[in-house]
Order: sequence, then C-alpha cells, then structure tokens
Amino acid sequence: MLIWIVIIIVVTLLSLKLFIDNNIFQVVNYKLSSKKLPKEFDGFKIVQLADLHSKEFGKKNSKLIKRIKIINPNVIMVTGDMINDDENYDVCINLLEKLSLEYKVYFIVGNHEQNLQLINPHKYNNMMADLMKIKVDVIQNGKREILYKNKKINLYGSTMKLRYYRNMMKKESKNIEFRLEDLEESVGKSDENAYNILMIHNPIFFNVYDLWKADLVLCGHMHGGMIKLPLIGGVFSPEHTFFPKYCSGRFQQNNTNMIVSRGLGRGGFGFRLFNRPELTVITLKNR
Repeated sequence: MLIWIVIIIVVTLLSLKLFIDNNIFQVVNYKLSSKKLPKEFDGFKIVQLADLHSKEFGKKNSKLIKRIKIINPNVIMVTGDMINDDENYDVCINLLEKLSLEYKVYFIVGNHEQNLQLINPHKYNNMMADLMKIKVDVIQNGKREILYKNKKINLYGSTMKLRYYRNMMKKESKNIEFRLEDLEESVGKSDENAYNILMIHNPIFFNVYDLWKADLVLCGHMHGGMIKLPLIGGVFSPEHTFFPKYCSGRFQQNNTNMIVSRGLGRGGFGFRLFNRPELTVITLKNR
C-alpha cells in the first residue's frame, strides 16, 4: 500500500512540474554593456520572442501581451519558429498584430517558417503578406537602422538556409558548415564603426558570428535542450544532438555576445522539463 502512495505522489508532482514547465513562462533579463553603443541608447530595452510554435499563454496570448506591456520595451525582435510547419499561423499573427500597435516589431524566419514555404508556398506567402499588413518589419537577409534620440544602431536579419540546420542522424548533414562568406552573402559585411545586432535563428555557428564582428547576436532554435539537468544543462537539441553547447543563456567570445533564448513553445512533439518557456529581455548599457 505504501509503495502505491509513493508512486501516486511522485506521478502527481511530476505531472505538476510538467504542467508548469510547459505552460508558465519566465522572464529572463540580460544587461549588456558596450562602449560602441551611443550614450543615447543607454537603457534601451529589447524584448526577444523565439520559438512560439503557435503556443498560447492565456486566451490569444493575453498573459504574454500583458507582461510585455509591463516591461514596455523599445523594440521587439522575433527570432523565428513562431509556427509549426504547415500549421495554421493565426496565433502568430494575432499576437504580433496586438504588439505592433504599440511597439516596433522586427521578424526573421526560422526553419519552421522555411518548412512551410516548402510544404505550402501559397500559405507561406500569405503569412508574409499578413505580417506586412500589420506593419511587422520582416527582415529576409538585410539590414535596418534603429533610430533613437537622433542616433542609430544597426540591425541585421539573416535567413539561414535549411541546409545549415544539421540533422546528425543524416550523414550528409554532418559536415555542412556555415561560413563567414555565407553570412556576408546574406547580410553583407558588418559596419565595424557602429553597434551591430544580428538576428539569426540557429546559434551553433557562433564562431562565424564572432568573425563577422557582431556586437550582439539573438538566436533561439534549441528550446533550452528540452530537459535541463542541474550542473549539466540542456539534454537534447533540434539538431538531434545530445548536450548542445549553445543551449540557452548568454555566451561571449571576444567582443561578441550571443543570447540564446529557451523559446516559448515546444514544437510539434516536444516537451519541457526543468526548462520553462522564456520571455527574453535585453537592456543595453553604454559603459
């Protein structure tokens, strides 16, 4: 009898933990300092949205929207995988439509949006058109200038081609490398005299982003490793690898900082354990 009570308690606690880790998001704050940043941008606040995968937090993402309004960012940067392949994209559009009424929203596609383009080009084109209708700035391999108090920083958005998303279960994808030349072909050379932010969905080629001389890189894709173990970190990545190096959090190499968001959703067949959904907030500091 006692063993059944223990089993019931363990199952109940695990079920509760799974519910929390898959349905209650956490705000994660970063402060990044750079002397390259114009002093006018000191305190400039970015909200990063990543890997929503059509997840809703409250009716029509009301809880997510409410928290973003409390944070009151200067801009919102969306780093891809807001949908699940051929799934309906209404959740993404409804969320970004409400946010774009109050904030400037920049958007890049991830591998799931690109999968939609392959599976259903018509639906993909409609999604891009709907994003433009609601005044979301979709950056597909290009550069924008963010103007604030008569000063500017640069924002680059790269659409990493699907062939660079490695599936280690397939031999042909193991040796495919994303090179500096590939990044420069998509977004051009970085302006070394200005502060440069790079939005790119996949973090695994951090060395290239450093060579390109990004000051800040915003990524997602890894879902925080799905299961996060104490002292070890994330267990599994969408690249079909165990214990991914760039799983979540802040990484620094030379003068390049990379923020990898755990993301908000869990994908088609994924789940989270000890790895809550993340709403990422980055505050820039001039010092």
